[in-house]
Amino acid sequence: MIVDMDGRVLSRAAEGPGQASVIGPIALGVIREERQRRQGHAMPLHLRSEAYPLQRESHFPGNPHPEQRTISGLDKRIRSEKEKRGW
Repeated sequence: MIVDMDGRVLSRAAEGPGQASVIGPIALGVIREERQRRQGHAMPLHLRSEAYPLQRESHFPGNPHPEQRTISGLDKRIRSEKEKRGW
């Protein structure tokens, strides 16, 4: 299944037993633009790597201080983490 950034299904495999391949166009430029535009869509920064043995580096530590739990505080943290990683 290929799904766009808004959750719309763009292409899906036929139902039935066994494996299937799905083919469809992917506009990388649009994906990059949406990742820049949408503040909370930085999946690698939200990765909880401590849950996976091969990914030990933490990118987005949980339980922020109360002043960081505001929308502006979270926006600031997300922006800061994106800048650190070149997003």
